[in-house]
Amino acid sequence: MLKVGAGRAAAAVLMTLAVAGTAQAAQIGGTAGDDRIRGTMRADVIDGSAGNDQINARRGKDTVTGGDGNDLLRGGWGADRQFGGAGNDTIYAGVGRDESWGEDGDDTLWALARADVRGKQDTQGDVLHGGNGNDTFRTRDGEADTIDCGPGVDTVYADFKDVLANPAECEVVNRARRVKKADDQRENADPR
Repeated sequence: MLKVGAGRAAAAVLMTLAVAGTAQAAQIGGTAGDDRIRGTMRADVIDGSAGNDQINARRGKDTVTGGDGNDLLRGGWGADRQFGGAGNDTIYAGVGRDESWGEDGDDTLWALARADVRGKQDTQGDVLHGGNGNDTFRTRDGEADTIDCGPGVDTVYADFKDVLANPAECEVVNRARRVKKADDQRENADPR
């Protein structure tokens, strides 16, 4: 068991290495406090537990759970699966074809990694699920992202390639062209 500092709070880190070829995976667990957790360059399983956590999964095909609290989750590079848990969470799908669940609370889900697109024919994007609460989706990246709003009064800022899984559940929909690179820095940047 390792302890990593996070300001006044510390995250308890239990590392389990699973060897599959040359890949190693880490299991990382947070505390009941407000944790700051950074994943490894491998396929991690990260659980923030309770508290207002900040989790950066980094590289690898990660599974991230925020737990209770108002969490900030960043997918990083790889096909990640992120679960916000209870609370008003902010979830960034990173580079890779990610799937994110806001779950309970008024969540903001982002899918804006233009690097997912590898040429004109490769436009498959991320999948975002809102869950219970008044959620906001921001997906103007030129990919064909799938948005599943769920219960609540949800707001979608999408481009014209995005697909609404159940349009009746998305109460406010604003469509526009994908943002340009200059706008990415202001409107859509994933703060690191």
